[in-house]
Amino acid sequence: FFYIFSSFRSELPWASCDNVWNTIACRKFNDLNCTGHGGVIDKAGDCIKEDDVTADEWTDLVHYSNASKMPSDEFFHNYMLQVSNGIHSLGSVRMELALCLFLAWFIVYSALWKGIKSFGKLVYFTALFPYLILVILLIRAVTLPGYMDGIHFYLTPKWERLLDVQVWADASIQIFFSLGVTW
Repeated sequence: FFYIFSSFRSELPWASCDNVWNTIACRKFNDLNCTGHGGVIDKAGDCIKEDDVTADEWTDLVHYSNASKMPSDEFFHNYMLQVSNGIHSLGSVRMELALCLFLAWFIVYSALWKGIKSFGKLVYFTALFPYLILVILLIRAVTLPGYMDGIHFYLTPKWERLLDVQVWADASIQIFFSLGVTW
């Protein structure tokens, strides 16, 4: 809910590095797929490839690229959560987050209070709405250049990943999060 309420502005607060919570490490997202072509983005926002610079300059560019943060990451950590320096500095409760949490749990309680009988239409909506969104996103995706590459990547399994323990750990965590209300 916090993101929904924060998005009711003319410019999304996580779309730029021009906010008070942004740090020097903030870099704006670039439309170029620089890293996909073996490059890094420098401080000016230009795509630099390893062949274009010396070895020392390349090391500095890679270090800068690894230390930089996206505006959305800084919005989440610096503005929304207001992450402190450590456990010794707890900070205070943010009323905006507390109200969003209360609203979320109130909706869950309202849906579970009298069961499905009183919220039958809500159940139909929540069951069908994700499919509607998926169809809309599919229609949007096929209008973009290179959409077949993405669909091919999505539908082609990587069987060697089944042997990776991290994949199974992530899957089990997702199952527990999905079943959270039923426990």
